[in-house]
Amino acid sequence: FFSGALMVSGVSIGAGMLGVPVKMAQAGFLPTILLYVVCWALMTLTGLLYVEACLWFKKEVNLLTLTEETLGKGAKSLVWLVYIFLFFSLIIAYVSGGGEILVNLSQGTLNPALACFLFVALFLPVIFKGTAVVDKINAIFMFVLIVSFFFFIFVGSFSVNLDNLNHNNS
Repeated sequence: FFSGALMVSGVSIGAGMLGVPVKMAQAGFLPTILLYVVCWALMTLTGLLYVEACLWFKKEVNLLTLTEETLGKGAKSLVWLVYIFLFFSLIIAYVSGGGEILVNLSQGTLNPALACFLFVALFLPVIFKGTAVVDKINAIFMFVLIVSFFFFIFVGSFSVNLDNLNHNNS
């Protein structure tokens, strides 16, 4: 259960939570906070609706089974296509981001395409080792992420100027 929670947290944080504040900063502090609250409420309500729909069935169901049982095979095919698109997009984002990190570590001397290939080659053996190894490495990464987060909050708290929260860059 704990490693599953860490895996979901790692994917959620890595996929969007780090980049969204940078992009939303242009809108200003209050609109960003409002949008975060609205998104949180929508995600919470959607999660609760999903749980309720799953509890309608006696057997365990996933989103694909749920869609087929309630909306038919055509809708299930559409959900499959959306899943494939989502996972393809995530793979591209992670490989591209990992390749960019390697390019930055090499101070620009590494070709971006080669850096993406090296990133995949670096993590592919870990994935082939199985979920137990992936769980352990993910736990290490999450520990480092949490410690880094609190470190940056502590260090950054000395530089906060509350007058800047009313500043709008647009």
